[in-house]
Amino acid sequence: MRRPLLPCVFAILLAVTFTASQAASKCETKEKSSHLYGNRTSLAILINECISDGLVNVTVLIKERRSGGEKTLLALADYFDARFYDIDGDDVPEIDFCDNWSTANCSHAIYKYSPANGSIRKVFNFDGTSINKFKGYLVSDIKNGAAERSAQAFKLVDERNLIAESRPRFEITASVSQDEKGGLTCTCRFATADSAKSLLIDPPNAAWTKYCFFFGESGPQSCQLTGKGGKVSRVSSPRSSD
Repeated sequence: MRRPLLPCVFAILLAVTFTASQAASKCETKEKSSHLYGNRTSLAILINECISDGLVNVTVLIKERRSGGEKTLLALADYFDARFYDIDGDDVPEIDFCDNWSTANCSHAIYKYSPANGSIRKVFNFDGTSINKFKGYLVSDIKNGAAERSAQAFKLVDERNLIAESRPRFEITASVSQDEKGGLTCTCRFATADSAKSLLIDPPNAAWTKYCFFFGESGPQSCQLTGKGGKVSRVSSPRSSD
């Protein structure tokens, strides 16, 4: 018995389409780095890239490895990369996801891992270059160009778990200007983080002046601090390049 021609043609077209789709889509997973938590538990960051129709789709995977095997704890498609980064200095690094390392600033998501129960959870989002814990705050660095850097200070409400307020309490800006003779002058200011009505404030204490600096030819140089009421003072100890 002869079979109808149309179903056969359809089957051939379907097979060709499937084969072409496989050829057009190519995926590769690479392990970027890993970190050992204790003696028997480690986390690994893996980057999965799939190229299809000229587009690159990236998924960042976090895998937990124990003596009994491994499992995927997290898979994020909104970010291009991740790294282990110890924000609070407790020797248990957090995982810092970034949507674009190729630019000076990117959108970050910070996840905290608990080796005790194998859980992972997001604790903070921020935009900028990096973030650190300092004097009861999470402070994010932002690069605004070669002549200006800024930072935002988010008050920690739970220091142990790195839970902070979603809006910054204040901002720090250090900017460099050039005078008529070609000399460089750096000015620094602390201000409330209110875009509608930003007010100059004094640093919470002298330790905060480490954010008042710029990098000159001879290394980090201190800035002139303009405080509350326009009071001007000189910062004597620029922060290191950390």
